[in-house]
Amino acid sequence: MTYKRRNDNLEWIKSLTLDGLSNEETELSIPMAQTAKRELIFIQYPGKESRKSEKREWSNPRDFRPKYLRQEDIAYGPDLTFSKLWDPLVDNLRSIAEEYDRAQFAAVLGTLFYRMAFLVDYRETPAKQYQAIVFKKGKEDGTRLIPYDRFWNYYPPTETTRIIGKIFPDWGGMSFEAYLHYNSLLAWNEDGKSFAKFPNWTLTKATGRINTLLTHVRVIGFITGKVELSALLGDFTRRRGMSPAPPAEIEAICGRYLIAGNIQQTL
Repeated sequence: MTYKRRNDNLEWIKSLTLDGLSNEETELSIPMAQTAKRELIFIQYPGKESRKSEKREWSNPRDFRPKYLRQEDIAYGPDLTFSKLWDPLVDNLRSIAEEYDRAQFAAVLGTLFYRMAFLVDYRETPAKQYQAIVFKKGKEDGTRLIPYDRFWNYYPPTETTRIIGKIFPDWGGMSFEAYLHYNSLLAWNEDGKSFAKFPNWTLTKATGRINTLLTHVRVIGFITGKVELSALLGDFTRRRGMSPAPPAEIEAICGRYLIAGNIQQTL
């Protein structure tokens, strides 16, 4: 299941039109989801990695980035780096005083990211046409109707998302529901990046979305004391910025929310 869904979504990325587009000149923003708080979540492309540079010989022509739009003030949020995405995880978890409550909350968060890594809470979206927003030099400049093929879109568990969002309404300036969508799209792009960057990369490898989201799980484990700092930082160095949680850590972090012994180890 995971392989097929990853493959469908990678093929979707590879089919994105590049007609007349270039990073920071003319870009398209495609709507992907709307939250209960009416935030709109988009992907916008081509991104900065679509261009070669002196430091980087490879390019990812269809590099995209998540964008979110707050409806109350009609304002786009800033592009968030991984470190900025981890800030609300750290702040919200550490704000829970009781160790048991913090561990339980961390287990739920870790399970959500684990399920996201293997595309569990995803539904097939049929082929259709999208009213994409055209951006020229960073400003909206009309729309373009473009056909796109089917893909697997994220549908976070409704009640879990609602409860967490009520307890912690701020996740880097967005709702928790938007935060989950943002991470899902960021991980999706990591598969496209791996395809473009590594000549021998295939979907049988966890490099890309899986390692990205399992790194989120490991960061959660570090915050709650289940992962040593040396293990977290050691893998960041060895794996070029990723530090995915191995199965034993996933079980320890997610606890009863995952079936014991049923940690997915194959694709």
